[in-house]
Order: sequence, then structure tokens, then C-alpha cells
Amino acid sequence: MAAIHREAIQKQIQQDWANREYIEVITGNIKKITDFLNSFDMSCRSRIAVLNEKLTTLERRIEYLEACVSNERRNVNINCSNKPSSTSLLWISRGVHLCVEKLQHFTTSNVSHKHYFELTL
Repeated sequence: MAAIHREAIQKQIQQDWANREYIEVITGNIKKITDFLNSFDMSCRSRIAVLNEKLTTLERRIEYLEACVSNERRNVNINCSNKPSSTSLLWISRGVHLCVEKLQHFTTSNVSHKHYFELTL
């Protein structure tokens, strides 16, 4: 009877060690997953920060260009009111009238061309 009791205790001890090893494997895998998720989080935050900087830069450029266009509109309107005979009005897709010189000469590849301005805002 003592032998049966001893075998039962040994089985319990072996089962306990098997459970502990299983728990150890699970704990190790959870740590690996946690490390991966933390690394992924840091990588995503870094990339988002870079994209945010780029977006901020683009927004500033857009604001600057909008200010330049607005300023040019004012300058063109002033010039148009002073020289109505030497300028013409072009209709822009946004419905803004701008005054521009009728023709402009420029040289490309040593060939002189006449072109009308095409304005896009």
C-alpha cells in the first residue's frame, strides 16, 4: 500500500513539473508576443511622427502658396486697373479673373515660341 501511495505522489510530482514547464513555455511565448507588440508600437509611433512632420511641412507650404497666390491676385488686380489696354482677362477654373500679359516670348532649346499663359490655381 505504501508503494501505491508513493507512485501516486510521484505521478503528482511529475504532473506538477509538466504543468510548470507548460506554464513556463506559455509565459515565454507571452513575453515574446509582448516584446513584438512593444517593438511594433514604437515602430508605428516613429513612422507616424515622420508622416506627421511631412504633413505639417506640406500644410505650411500650402498656406505659403495660398498667401503668395492671394498676394499676386491683389498685385494683378492693381496692375490691371492701371493698364487695361495691354492686358486681357483669363477665366480660371475657380471663377477668378486674372489679368495677364497677352503674349510672352521665351526661348526653349534655342527656338523662340509664342505661348498664351495657362494659369491653374
